[in-house]
Order: sequence, then C-alpha cells, then structure tokens
Amino acid sequence: MLSFAVITATGLLFLLVLISLGFQPKLTVKFNGMMIFLTALAGACIYGYGYSVIFSSFPQAIMRSLFSVFCMFLGRNEISAVSAAPALQAPGIQVVIYFVHMMALYCTASAVLASIGTRLLRVMNLALIRRNELHLIYGASEESIRLAEELQQEHTVIFVDRGPGSMFDDRILRMGSILFTDDSACRPRPSFLKKAGITNSRKGIVVYCLDNSAAANIRFAADLAKAMQEAGISPDKTRITVIADGEDEGHVRQAGGEQYGYGSVFSFNRAELVSRLMIRQYPPCDTMTFDEKGRALENFEAVVIGFGNLGQAALRALIMNGQFCGSRFHAVVTADSFSRQSGSFMYRYPAVRDNCNVEFREDNARSIEFYEYLFSIRETLNYVAICTGNEKENAEIAAELTGFLRNAGSKAVIIQCTNEGISRLSGSTGLTETVKLYSEDLLNSSRIDRMAMIVNQQYHTANGKTAAENWKDCDYFSRMSCRAAADYMPAVLKACGVTAEDVLAGNWQPDTEVMENLGIMEHLRWCAFHYCMGYSPMSREVFAERVRQYSQEVREQGSSRIRVTKDAENRLHACLVGWDELDALADLEEELSGVRKDYKEMDKDNIRMIPAMLKEGYDNSTGIRQ
Repeated sequence: MLSFAVITATGLLFLLVLISLGFQPKLTVKFNGMMIFLTALAGACIYGYGYSVIFSSFPQAIMRSLFSVFCMFLGRNEISAVSAAPALQAPGIQVVIYFVHMMALYCTASAVLASIGTRLLRVMNLALIRRNELHLIYGASEESIRLAEELQQEHTVIFVDRGPGSMFDDRILRMGSILFTDDSACRPRPSFLKKAGITNSRKGIVVYCLDNSAAANIRFAADLAKAMQEAGISPDKTRITVIADGEDEGHVRQAGGEQYGYGSVFSFNRAELVSRLMIRQYPPCDTMTFDEKGRALENFEAVVIGFGNLGQAALRALIMNGQFCGSRFHAVVTADSFSRQSGSFMYRYPAVRDNCNVEFREDNARSIEFYEYLFSIRETLNYVAICTGNEKENAEIAAELTGFLRNAGSKAVIIQCTNEGISRLSGSTGLTETVKLYSEDLLNSSRIDRMAMIVNQQYHTANGKTAAENWKDCDYFSRMSCRAAADYMPAVLKACGVTAEDVLAGNWQPDTEVMENLGIMEHLRWCAFHYCMGYSPMSREVFAERVRQYSQEVREQGSSRIRVTKDAENRLHACLVGWDELDALADLEEELSGVRKDYKEMDKDNIRMIPAMLKEGYDNSTGIRQ
C-alpha cells in the first residue's frame, strides 16, 4: 500500500512539473532565475557545512564545496561525501538535501522537460477540443487571441498559423487551446481535420480567416473547403468569416447548387470591417432626433477625411446607414490626394456621386479652406470620420477638430479609423476611447443570419419552403442585402422611439402614418445599399425590354428566370427610384407583363418583420447582438 502511494504521488508530482515547464518562456524564465539562485545558495550551505566538518583545510573545503554545487546542476550528487557530517544525517534534512538536488536538476533540464511538458499540454488540449461547437482561427496575433479569449467562454477554439515557431504558441496553450503550424494544417488536408476533431458529428464549425495577408486567407479558405468536401462534411454545419477582397470572395466560397462551399460566408476587406465596427459603435441614428411619427427633425451631414481604403469604406457605410425619412443625406469627402486615390471607387460605384449627394474636395484637412467650410456647417454637422491611414495623423487631426468644433458649438461625433479599430476622444474625460477590431459580435454571422433569414422569407412566402430552405437557396448578394436590413433595425427602433424590449412585449403597433414613414426610411436604406454595392438605376427602355424578354420566355417555356427589375450582371435595378415613383413603376410593370407588385408594401413588410427578427437576434443580457 505504501509503495502504491509513493508511486502515485511521485507520478503526479512529475506530471505537474512537466505541465509547469510547458508554460514557456515568460513564466518559467523568471521562475528559473530565482530557483537557480536559491538552489545554489542552498547547495553552498549543505556542502559548505559538510566539507567544513570533514576537511580541516579551509581552501580545500571551499573548492570541494564549489565543485559539488556545480555537480548538482549537472545531474550528479556528492551527498555520500558529506553524509558523515552530524547535522546532515537526520531524515528530515536528507529530504531537504534531495529536494535541493532535484531543483538543481529541474533548472538544468528545464529546456528538455519543457518540450515534453508542451507536448503533454497539446495532448490534453486536443482531448478537450473534441466537444462543443468548434471555432477555428487562421492567423495568430494579439487581436485574434483576444477574440479567442472571448469565444472560449462558450466555444472550443483552435488556431492555425503559417509561421512555424509562432511567438503565440505558449499563450495559446495556457488558455487551453492549441496551435497547429504544420503543413497539413496550413494547407488543410483530411489528416488535419481528423487530428483537430473537424467531423460531421460537430454541432458546428466556424472559421475565421484573420491572417494579415488577404491572399493567405483566401488560399486557406479554399483548401479547407476542399478538405472538408473530401471528408464528407455537410456545408450546413459550416460558417466562415474571411478578411479578403470583400464581396467577390463571398460569391466564390458560399455553397449553392452543385458548388461545395461554406453554409454561411462573411467576406470583408479590413477597411470594410473597420467601417462596420464604426457604425456598430457609433450609429448615425444616434446623432439624430425624430418626431412621434418617425420623421427626422434634421438633415444628416457627414465629413470623411482621407479617401484611401478606409475613407472609401467609411463613406459607403455612412451612406448606407445615414438615410432617414424627412432627412436629406449629405456628405463631403476631403483629401488632398483625392484624384490619385478615387479612380477605382468612381468606376465601381458610379451612382454614389450621381445619386447619393456626396461632394468631393481636394483639400488638406488642416487647410484654411477646409476649416472655413467646417465653420459654415458647424450647426448641422453630425458626423466626422477621420481616415488618413496614419494613426498619428488621425489623432492630431482629431484633437484639432475636437477643440475647433466644440468652440464653434458643434456636437458632431468625431471618429478615428485605423486598420486596428476605431477611436474617439471622450468629451467628458478628454481621454481616447479605443475599440479593437475583432469581437464575436462583429465577426460571427450566426445571429445576424437568423435575423436576415426573416427578411428574406417575406420575399418567398408563396413558394411553400421554410425560412432555412429559402436562405440556403439565397445567393451571396441577396444575403448581404438582407443582413443590411437587419443591421439597420436599431435605427428604425430609434426613429419610432421604442426599445427592443417594447417590441418584444407587444408594445409597438405603428399606425398608418408611422408605417408609411418607416417604409420610406427602409426604401431610402435599400436604395443606398444598392448604390454602395455598385448598382445604378435602370432606364425605362431597358426595363421594358427585360419585361418583353420575360413575357416571351413565359409564353415559350412556361416560366422564366429573368428578374425584370434587376439586372445583376450589369448592376442595374428598376426600383432605384424615389418612394413616390414606386407606384408608377408597378403600374408600368403590370401594363407590360400583366403582373402586379406593390413595391411600397414590400418595403413596409421589412418593417413588419421586426418583432420576428428581434425574437431571433435579441439577447436579454446584452441587447441586440448581431
């Protein structure tokens, strides 16, 4: 029985030593330094006393003691040489002597044992990850580790990183996760899926491609999809958020028809993600006031400083989220390098300049001309987005503008945008409030997709399919459109003067006038979304020709796949007209095709879906989380 207890205790202690040595390097380096000093001191006391008793020669006792202390750290002991010393013969002292020698060996062998301890931690973490919904993060960084710490509260998290010997390996191990850096993980193959526990038995598999290289993210997403297809994993179990080139990558990665892919795809470039965070944290609707009928009491006036990727994304986000009934949207972009940066933007989004009331100034944000303009709009300015691409310059401009506008009586929100997140100078403390880019709410599409499904379903109620089935058939662009409607819901609630709790409790029955105004607001938002996704209004001539082709196909084939109002290939839409023109469009379509559609009611239906959307996307502890 005693032998068993000794064996068990020894094994457990050795296991603890191995695991503690797996926490390299920061924790153990400091601990080892302290232990080497204390162990050497203890060894000097033990051997110094022992040899002073045995040898009468002082120099001999010193040199032999020094030699024995060095031997301790080389795994050799000289205990027998001093065992005759009276004070070292007691059983308790013998335990202390062996403990000191073990600690010396611990310090010397830590590098070897740390490797074993690290492998042991990996084995333990691998055993633990074979449960729950799995979240896979590609790209280890300070940002992605913070995201993992948030995710781990409810999910299992693993990392893949293309840098062997990653500096984050130890931190990831200590948080109970695991980092894969081998080639089978970085260029995923079925062997990696098996090792990581990525199987059909999983409740869900969520992937975040967050490497600094968009090309690396795209390649990893493609290789992982191929490996999962070979392993027979259902796309319905998978979701992915990929920092890539934006919408185009979403079309390629989403499962549909014969194409294997991910069940849900969120694809953004980094600038678009920053603008999404900006709108989430500081929505334009919070700068507005509304009457009891849902009409805005002022116009929305915005300024964007800088027109690189960040400035372009910020402008699009403000256009899509700054539309309100009774309000005129107006934005000014100022950048002294505007003409050198705007070519691609103007080509991709021609309707932004023609239809969105945006002005472009080739001024420096610190110039007299620009400040004169700011002073002229000081009373109506709502929002300033500073997007120079340089964090230091952003901060300097923000400090100057904050003081200037405050003294001028402006209450405009001033946001600094960088590739790492957003910042704002606090009006009360004068300190900078910073929000980092990565969070579960921003990157995980689960909740926003459930809400967007409700929006999508109201367009397909007649086909007899469930909301999930219709969402599965929905193309990537249409999903993004429905997600944008769900994203805008807080603005609709603000316009109505109600909270999510009010709506869920049934305390929201908008009357006819309120519903009309909210329908106008939704139509303005819908148009703005399409303009910012590259769509332009469809001419009546093109519309009439599409109706003719549609009618001909119906006569000859019994049905047609042509959507008469939407030309996705050329990015044209007939419904990109004012609210008051929608009835005339419906009349023209009925006259040409015999089919009657009430486009105003379709916009209002998106508003009527809000209670159902809230039931899917509301969290009692945190509010609306998307």
